[in-house]
Amino acid sequence: MTDRALVEFLRARYDEAERMEFQQRDLVTFLGWANRMIVEAEADGIPADHPSSVYRDALLDRVTWHVAASRRARERRGLPPVSDDDVANGAALADIEAKRRILDEHGPYECGGTFYCASCGDVPQVLFPCDTVRLLGMAESAHPDYREEWTPA
Repeated sequence: MTDRALVEFLRARYDEAERMEFQQRDLVTFLGWANRMIVEAEADGIPADHPSSVYRDALLDRVTWHVAASRRARERRGLPPVSDDDVANGAALADIEAKRRILDEHGPYECGGTFYCASCGDVPQVLFPCDTVRLLGMAESAHPDYREEWTPA
């Protein structure tokens, strides 16, 4: 019997991480735009108590809070902090895509009622999930839904 639960668990974590990266990217992009707005307003001589400045400042405070909350969420998941440069160059999204491709490469195939890894070993065949898939799982072992049985031997 194949343990598709590990693959489903990992794909759910990667989908979650991807959503967080896109949110972080949107927030950092908006934060940059808001900061440019402040510089332009100051250059144009718009006073700080002008209604557009008050609204802008409140919006900027809210976006700053969301950026901080997103970074705290990454921290809770055990993910490394992300710099604005990381968001801009898409390093985290590339990492997520690489992990998805590893899962695709090491997917199960059935032979005689038993599931084997499609990539590891020819003879002897390697049971699914292989150590490669289990090692990917270890990176998510702090998650409450992670099962000890997925840990490689």
